[in-house]
Amino acid sequence: MIGWGVDERGRQHAVSKVIRRGARADMIMVARLDFKKHAITGLSIPRDTACRLDGETRKINAFYSIAPKGESESYMVRAVEHTLPGVHIDRTIAINYDAFQELVDTVGGVPVVVPKGSEGEGLQYDDNAGDLHIHLSPGKQVLDGKDAMGYVRFRHDSESDFGRQQRQKEFLASFKSSIFKNLGKLPEIAEQGKAVMSNALTDDEIIAVVAFARKVPQSSIKLGTLPTYPRGRLLRVVESKRDDALREYGLLTDSTLTAAVER
Repeated sequence: MIGWGVDERGRQHAVSKVIRRGARADMIMVARLDFKKHAITGLSIPRDTACRLDGETRKINAFYSIAPKGESESYMVRAVEHTLPGVHIDRTIAINYDAFQELVDTVGGVPVVVPKGSEGEGLQYDDNAGDLHIHLSPGKQVLDGKDAMGYVRFRHDSESDFGRQQRQKEFLASFKSSIFKNLGKLPEIAEQGKAVMSNALTDDEIIAVVAFARKVPQSSIKLGTLPTYPRGRLLRVVESKRDDALREYGLLTDSTLTAAVER
């Protein structure tokens, strides 16, 4: 499955604002839930990764915004499957940031260790026009919903998408622990979880995912980033390393690769 959050790009100003329509994909993650092995694996695609579709090369995150009305999700699926040959996306999830913040608050916050960052001041970023403000001092702390959103979205340092992916992995593990410390709120958490995923999952699927997540140890959560290299304003996929990465993170087998080559 694929999940993403979105930001809004102003037509006249280079700004970002968290919404769900008229926006570019902000975070793109292709994930697999392995119910047999009790494992979660996933590969983050940097938003500036080049993708050529319909005769045009764009940043992959742009396909969400240029799609005809009502086709944003299908365009993103096409872009991701084109970028990752052999990978079939069977479910799409657009993250609702408002619901995400409410869910974090419901579980009483999520403990994390905020890194020092490239300047030694933690995670600091202001976008006044986009109304996005991230101010997290380094060290161990419990994040509320608003700060948690900033923590998982921050990419404005030398590590960019790659540092963000590591923080998302650490947040996911801690968030799971916070959920299961609040079992009395499980019905409310499940309902809010549906909202976070824009109601992409049914009630039965949410229950199944929650039960599955409880059995997944932190050592079985493995997230990585698609290998890329910079060329101009875009990132190009390192094709010689791509398929190995897809296999490593459980998104590709030799049989699916053969099928992709033969198509």
